[in-house]
Amino acid sequence: MPGDLPSGSDRKTARVLAQGIVRAQTNVFIKELLRKNGIKIGATKAQFEANMLDAIDAGVLRLEHFGEWLNEVEGWGNQHIYLYNVPTGIARSFASSRSARRRVEEAGLEQMWDAPNTLVFPETVELTGISYDESLLMEWHKGTQYWIRAEKLDKDNETIDGDEYQFRAYRGRSVREVMRFELRPRLKLAGLFVPKAANSKEHKEAVTQAKQEISSILDFEAMERRPVRLNNVIKKLDQAIAFPSGSNVPAVSPQSTRLKSGDAYVEFASVSDDSTYLDSGDVREVRMAIRESQLGNFDGSSGSFKFATAHQARVQLFAAERRIRVWTSLTASDVWAILETLARHQ
Repeated sequence: MPGDLPSGSDRKTARVLAQGIVRAQTNVFIKELLRKNGIKIGATKAQFEANMLDAIDAGVLRLEHFGEWLNEVEGWGNQHIYLYNVPTGIARSFASSRSARRRVEEAGLEQMWDAPNTLVFPETVELTGISYDESLLMEWHKGTQYWIRAEKLDKDNETIDGDEYQFRAYRGRSVREVMRFELRPRLKLAGLFVPKAANSKEHKEAVTQAKQEISSILDFEAMERRPVRLNNVIKKLDQAIAFPSGSNVPAVSPQSTRLKSGDAYVEFASVSDDSTYLDSGDVREVRMAIRESQLGNFDGSSGSFKFATAHQARVQLFAAERRIRVWTSLTASDVWAILETLARHQ
């Protein structure tokens, strides 16, 4: 309650977190935090910060509110995703919080269960928490510092001991990257969400670490044998958009689709981010030549689609790598709405 103020230490921690959020998050997500908690929003980041700090001092905005909000928006979207079908046996093993916690304890990770991790910025990728709210969620964090040019703080050339020096300013910005594994028993789907660039050494090392730690709780290899097959998703989703049927029309626009047959392929693509390849009547006519009866002769190789979620999202699918790339920062619910759509077309 607002009248029941948190401790001075909690308020101080919340103020530091609020200031970090204003620097790191986009305005649309900050507005969601304020709106969700009934706090005056404002029009600029300076006003967002002032209103948040006032709400913290009044006991309206608390650390637990930040934790709930970060779980919903931090590190969702703008990432790479590996999506799996969950075998029935594994889904049953994680059908409740009690059974999930038992598996976590058997793996010797009981200290991770519901561990508070709001302000963790480890230097290396580190498993920071495991929780359950109708789904099993494992989170890894890593603190990363970026340097941003601050030209206004550059100094004029100076001569020191007869040598001329230039001083160019950079501002340090500390952010944390979040990797997640989430298993949703009711959907029989699970996803590994990785922020690092796909071809980087850090990406491969993070995926290897995640698989090892997930495997201590469940049979990850069984899920790897049942990935959501993106070669099917690409062609079937594209077909559903090109040949809409009744109310079963995906809220998705195709920007490019590559269909492969043997050693050859055909690709349909738009050169503009603001249109789809189906906007061209001539290209649409060529695409319509591949009917449902012929689709079995093709495999989807790659595809780029725009999803009309609460925030329009660009999503790329890479069949050979079994990898999904979401380019837009989203909420957890937006990301899972996209993944459910993809899974329905596998």
